[in-house]
Amino acid sequence: MPIKIQFFTFRTLSPNATVFFPNAVNQSKVAMGCEVGAGNISAFPKGAAPVFVLVPAFAGLSIFGVPALGATPQGFPTFHYNGLNYTIITQCGAALTETACPDHMSLIYSPAFTVVEQYLGIKNGVFGLPEGVLPTPAHDHLVTFATNTSIPWYIVVVLVFNPNIFPNPITGQCQQVVPSNQSNPTGLCLNNINALEQAMGTYDSAVAAANANNPIWEALGKPGLDVVVPGVTSPSQLFTATNSNMVLFFSDPAVYPYPI
Repeated sequence: MPIKIQFFTFRTLSPNATVFFPNAVNQSKVAMGCEVGAGNISAFPKGAAPVFVLVPAFAGLSIFGVPALGATPQGFPTFHYNGLNYTIITQCGAALTETACPDHMSLIYSPAFTVVEQYLGIKNGVFGLPEGVLPTPAHDHLVTFATNTSIPWYIVVVLVFNPNIFPNPITGQCQQVVPSNQSNPTGLCLNNINALEQAMGTYDSAVAAANANNPIWEALGKPGLDVVVPGVTSPSQLFTATNSNMVLFFSDPAVYPYPI
């Protein structure tokens, strides 16, 4: 069910990047210890549960909050299709912007970032940062249960390539903005875990239409699926694997935030 998340404190976790990425060089320059690309659930605190971080990857490089890359001045990504411009409102804007969630890390390392940078011909990182290190992108959160107690949640990053199923954080609903070959283009709106599981195996013509000029999509091999969960290939792994070493502590009381 959709719920309102209350964050209290951000925590990072050991072991650090040298354990998760033993062959990576640039990760050693990341002081915050926040990495995406691999994870070791056995190293997480007891009772940790997954929080799925939905990144609107279909919005391209604007997800990083830089106006020169298409982001709004407030830090939200934008999406352009068929002559129309859409501002993608997210629960958390990109890091280092006024809409960023204050307890989130400012910078993260990801091998996927390196792939995109190299695809664009960038060999030494951007914004004066090491290769593969970028601001935390704009995103939504998806959890599977409510609790009034602050517990540890480990982050599972989800790259969303279909704009038709990315939920509005105010209403919790989705809007079709790109033509689709699906009978219900918004049927897998990512406001519940079942939709995420199905989206991992759903090929939709909207993906190719929406990402035709998206360097993130192109660099990752132009996947045709609605979503890509790096390092997690099957829905059955969503609760047994992760793709980061980041942990947040928060409670999520069952307060319905959307208009009924």
